[in-house]
Amino acid sequence: MTYETPKLKEACEADQNILNKLTIIKTDAPTYGTPGPTNLHAQAKHAHITNQTGVAWVYGGTPIGSDQLILALGRKSDRAGNGSSGYIWDKNGNP
Repeated sequence: MTYETPKLKEACEADQNILNKLTIIKTDAPTYGTPGPTNLHAQAKHAHITNQTGVAWVYGGTPIGSDQLILALGRKSDRAGNGSSGYIWDKNGNP
């Protein structure tokens, strides 16, 4: 598992709820997740952490799914732009 930024890795590793979700992302690769946010990556997937927060990633590697690039953490928002899957995403882990 790799991370878009060092700060994102720190934020993920500091929260047990996020760590639990990352375990699911890794063990259920490459089928887990909902498509999007395409504004982060054309092949991105995302999943809820809580009702208001989420994580976005893309599966990679050979075979596909053997690596997971964590792209961002997000917060649900009515002001989220097109292709964002309804979240405001932050690559530094501050949704």
